[in-house]
Amino acid sequence: MFDSLHALIRHKEILHPSEEQYALQLKPTRNTNFPKSKSGLKCRLCSKALPTPFSLEQHLVKKHRSPSAASATS
Repeated sequence: MFDSLHALIRHKEILHPSEEQYALQLKPTRNTNFPKSKSGLKCRLCSKALPTPFSLEQHLVKKHRSPSAASATS
């Protein structure tokens, strides 16, 4: 399927980005559960600052047991 190791690595970088790269691609909109704060994102339920949308989603699920709130981040 891939002609070289370079082609395989490039495919992985494009289709399977790291968590940091994925977080940079996400941009919050007005109807999200995380307003921007100086340290990243902030949970509207408890005002905790979180660095990435992924960490906010995990926080909502673990601390507030709110999968519907977590899905609103997508």
